[in-house]
Amino acid sequence: MQTTANIATNKVTADALDKSVPLGGVKTVILTCNTGQGHNTAASAVSKAYSERGLCCDTVDALSFISGKASEIIGSWHSKIYRNMPKVFDAGYRICENHPKLFEEGSLIREFLISGSKRLFSYLSEGGYDCVICPHVFSALMMTHIRKKLPESGFRTCFITTDYTFAPITRELDVDLYLLPDPQLADIYSANGVSPEKIKVICGIPVRSEFYSCLAKDTAKRLVGVKDGFDHVLMMFGSMGAGPLQKLTEELDSVLPEKTRLTVVCGTNKKAMRLLLKEYQDGGRIDINICGFVDNISLLMDSSDLYITKPGGLSISEARIKRLPMLLVNTVSGCEQDNFEFFLEKGAAVSSDNREELAPLCRELLLDKPRLKRMSEVFDNRYVSARQVVDIMTGVPEHTE
Repeated sequence: MQTTANIATNKVTADALDKSVPLGGVKTVILTCNTGQGHNTAASAVSKAYSERGLCCDTVDALSFISGKASEIIGSWHSKIYRNMPKVFDAGYRICENHPKLFEEGSLIREFLISGSKRLFSYLSEGGYDCVICPHVFSALMMTHIRKKLPESGFRTCFITTDYTFAPITRELDVDLYLLPDPQLADIYSANGVSPEKIKVICGIPVRSEFYSCLAKDTAKRLVGVKDGFDHVLMMFGSMGAGPLQKLTEELDSVLPEKTRLTVVCGTNKKAMRLLLKEYQDGGRIDINICGFVDNISLLMDSSDLYITKPGGLSISEARIKRLPMLLVNTVSGCEQDNFEFFLEKGAAVSSDNREELAPLCRELLLDKPRLKRMSEVFDNRYVSARQVVDIMTGVPEHTE
């Protein structure tokens, strides 16, 4: 029974086995989780990289092996808490961080998360899979349990972290490889007991291949309707629109230079979109464009001079690939707090502890082009990270520049 839509175009469920023989005899499955689109997007990017080489790679929701209902409930509540109760989300993360015993062997939480492992093992064995890729700690924990109970199973496993941090539960994992989005994280993982031989660094969190194709800014601005001579500020708080969209739009409208286009992407936050459309139906002091869920984020980023966003792993990774300077608004915290601090320390983003200073800071950045240029040059993105994953897992590298 399929429980999650739009995870990947070649997604399969726990009840649908594909026993085809892939090119080269190696068959791979990605175990994602129904807890936000970041993990699913990373899974989709890696799956596409496999397909580009003619290799078999399926994607399945690991939580569906516990039960379809469990996956649905966990996914639904994760989204509700994340969007509507960010302080609760952050508190939950800090509890996990400060009480590692919550995930130790024998704990109730761990027993629940691994309760689908037997069914997962049957799926992997009957499906003839050789490699298992986990872009979520929950699925990696399930594979850790399988490896411990059935060491002869022989699955080659890896964990792809989708945040720039070491999540608390990661201490409980035992996989063959840990794929990290930046060299700076390698020391952190080693300090937490991960063998250096198991650590591989890739160029950022895997994102869709379209983000590696960049248009000239002037061309992109023309395509999205930004007037000649105007700066373009893009504001988006993830696919769920989990941020102060209305308040910040109002403040930006009052302080940004008049020759500015502000594009506000509300995602699935229909309430915010409805209120903003009503408020700015006659326009604002600056040029304001209100959108819902869009499918041209890559183009919007190419056309932007500055990106206002929350520090979700996916959002900041897409901006990293685009070399797009960021103004970060730490709306949720939790693991995103570490993303927030990481990008501020690198110099690719700025922020302020005082929310009232965010709009003036945005204006300050737009008027300081040399600073924006320096922020855009922080990261070296020579390689496509999803292709690097395939290189590492197959041992057959291709030209990935």
